[in-house]
Amino acid sequence: VFQWNLVCDRATLKTISTSIYFLGVFFGSVMAGVLSDKFGRVFILRVASVVSAIIIALNGISPNVYVFYLLQFLTGVVCMGTIMSSVVYAIEIAKEKHRLLAGIFCNVMFGVGCALFSVIAYFIRDWRNIEFAVALLFVPCILDAFIMVESPRWLYGRNRTDEAKESCKRIARMNGVKFDDGIWDNLDDKPKSSEESHNSLTEIFVRPYSRFLICSVMFIWAVTSLVYYGLILNGGSLAGDIFWNNALGGLVEVFADITFYFMVLKVGVRNLVATTLFIASFSCIASTVVAQTGSGNTAALETLGLIFAMIGRFGTSGSFAMIFVQCPQLFPTSGRTTALGLSSMAARIGSILSPFTIQVQEDIPWLSPVIFGILAFFAASLALTFPRTSGKPL
Repeated sequence: VFQWNLVCDRATLKTISTSIYFLGVFFGSVMAGVLSDKFGRVFILRVASVVSAIIIALNGISPNVYVFYLLQFLTGVVCMGTIMSSVVYAIEIAKEKHRLLAGIFCNVMFGVGCALFSVIAYFIRDWRNIEFAVALLFVPCILDAFIMVESPRWLYGRNRTDEAKESCKRIARMNGVKFDDGIWDNLDDKPKSSEESHNSLTEIFVRPYSRFLICSVMFIWAVTSLVYYGLILNGGSLAGDIFWNNALGGLVEVFADITFYFMVLKVGVRNLVATTLFIASFSCIASTVVAQTGSGNTAALETLGLIFAMIGRFGTSGSFAMIFVQCPQLFPTSGRTTALGLSSMAARIGSILSPFTIQVQEDIPWLSPVIFGILAFFAASLALTFPRTSGKPL
């Protein structure tokens, strides 16, 4: 801000830098899925990890804000390669009964990363050195990526059955178990695709109810992303220490993911998506009411504002975890991956808009929380119209 004079009439440039990063995430989420399906999960993970480390390090030597914009965009693109390929890999190598746990654990580590970043920023106050420190964190990721074997499911789906078998054998050796050749020999030499021959977009949009579902799901993803990143970016305006607030938010995410993992087994995904969004809506509206009607003890009001912000973070974190589980269950095989991709794109639209809602809040303090609360309430109500999927065949 001070090095490049991002104040007064140049303050918008600060907001734009965050949106440009999310724009990179938008394109990266599309590209990463396509490239991962084409070249393999581990290959993309290796390339994206190396390139991410290089680009983030270059961020630290940006000579001006415009070069920083470019590097922020590229950071968003390549980091999505590491995220999407690793999440898909984790789910594909897990047993069917453990896939939900694998997906939730990836979300847990996101919260851990938020808390860890607070520790780094607390001890390293210069933003350029922080970029270098984050780049170094990719070193163990790179080493791990080159140890990993390619996903057997991906290899088998690409008709590379011999390589898939070797990957399974290596995984068995790493786990200290015996590989059963008999089970493998019962598989067909050439895997049969479970995908129908119809165009996936046509399969989704040609049917009225399926069309309603995809539009509704995309709206819920966009709202969840808008509120989630809005609450994160607003952390600097909360009472208390900014480092502690960010770390607390990360720990709240971890707690939310663990809590909702055990709850989803009992109450179902649909009910949890709605519940988490209702929680986010309540916290946003309540924080606005307290801020606008409260008087007297300023410290107490600031504490209440922090509490409601963390409740909102709890709700949106849970919503993010649950919609990842819900979306693939709502659509047929022929359009399932496409539906997930469209939903992810919609979420990036919400994250791109979130920095501007915070800028509006500087002029009208109550407006952004009210917008968040209304949109979250509508999204929660919409989620309740979806069919129940828990315990039912896809």
